[in-house]
Amino acid sequence: MTVYAFMKCGDYKSCSEDTVLVDGKLLKDGYHTSNRTGDCIGLADGVGGNAGGKEASEYVLYHCMNRYIDGSMSSAMHLNDDLIKYAKTIPGKERMATTMSVILFSPDRGAKIIHVGNTRIYAIQGKYLKQLTKDHTTTEMLKSRGEFEAAELAPKNEITACFGSGDSTLINQLQIFNIEKEYSGYVLTSDGFHDHLDEEDIEDFCSQGDYSFQAFEDLAEAAREKGSVDDKSIIIIRFDNEDN
Repeated sequence: MTVYAFMKCGDYKSCSEDTVLVDGKLLKDGYHTSNRTGDCIGLADGVGGNAGGKEASEYVLYHCMNRYIDGSMSSAMHLNDDLIKYAKTIPGKERMATTMSVILFSPDRGAKIIHVGNTRIYAIQGKYLKQLTKDHTTTEMLKSRGEFEAAELAPKNEITACFGSGDSTLINQLQIFNIEKEYSGYVLTSDGFHDHLDEEDIEDFCSQGDYSFQAFEDLAEAAREKGSVDDKSIIIIRFDNEDN
């Protein structure tokens, strides 16, 4: 397994509210590649509308890294409760919140996804991507009700589920499921990328095979040219031939 991670702080921001978990490390900005990773790879996007987004994204992935969350619903609920309690100890950040998309790998290459919010996990199928997670957003909620005109007007990044925010019910849409099929890899993205790039743009990037720092910089610039001023984070996981 080879993992590439790229993170870029958004425009007009002093620090990124995205956090990436790769190789047993929490990463905030820059470029990282590794052939050795832990059993947990993830991405969390702190909610910018609530003070403390940076701390919230770090908090949930830190606890994933330390195996506080084991892939069960009960462990995820406990993590959410603990985040809410932690937030109450920091004046002005009581409603800190974050999305989270995590893959837990087992030694036999089995995998489980834990997801809430609008960060995404895709599977790589040849030259194409298949989105495995749902976007917990107002836009998708309205589409599911058949209210397509209202969905077009809704802010793309307005989420309906997350960890924290001082409300234990906001985690109720949490997805936890096993990945039953073997794929050639996975892609995790924050909305700074996928809300502005077409899925075909990310597919083309994955297909061309250049995962250098400059290639990721070019991808981030392409998102920026299409209006993205948010933090931009992406993780690409590719299985080596001997793993297939």
